[in-house]
Amino acid sequence: MIRTSGDVDGRGLMAWLAMDPVAREVTFSVAPGAAHEMGAGEIIQAVFDNVIALGGLVTGVAAYVETRRARRAAPPAASPRPSEALEVRLECGGATEVVRGNDPAEIARIVEALRRAAEQTREDGS
Repeated sequence: MIRTSGDVDGRGLMAWLAMDPVAREVTFSVAPGAAHEMGAGEIIQAVFDNVIALGGLVTGVAAYVETRRARRAAPPAASPRPSEALEVRLECGGATEVVRGNDPAEIARIVEALRRAAEQTREDGS
């Protein structure tokens, strides 16, 4: 599950990922965040079969976040309020990881953490 809020538009992210050849093995669907959730944005369900697709998903999300960050920094200063977070939360098997940029080491760490959580969920039968 992918949670967006603040400056990250869920539908824009989903469109970005649908066009990203690295994330093409992932199937997406969007639902609005629950109204009772603080700072509710949008929730994207992502379904994938293997770690390569998971890696593509995380890499695609990181590229989207980094692109938005570059747009925010570019003049003119018609950017969103600084208080809005530029991050995307990825949840899998009870684990939550936050994508804030496209650092390769951080992407690898996130992919591994989510892979382990998915594997544990499969082993537990949940």
